[in-house]
Amino acid sequence: MLSNSGAITTALQTLAPGAVLPLHRARFVDRMIVLHKGQARVTVGDQSMTVVPGVMILVPRQTWFGLRNNGTGILEIAWSAT
Repeated sequence: MLSNSGAITTALQTLAPGAVLPLHRARFVDRMIVLHKGQARVTVGDQSMTVVPGVMILVPRQTWFGLRNNGTGILEIAWSAT
């Protein structure tokens, strides 16, 4: 699901076990990612951590980030970009 009101884009995204959102940079937007279901290994800038449901990740524009579903089930995240 994707919604774009012009100022904010939001989406709900699922990833299978082992799936990856490769390391990339959000050049023109700030992002907020909320882990809803599953477990992930997240990299933001020079920090990496394992996150579980309920964790919110802030990614300022121009920051490199990526994540991997390192759990055994579906990973579900909600994200917004401004």
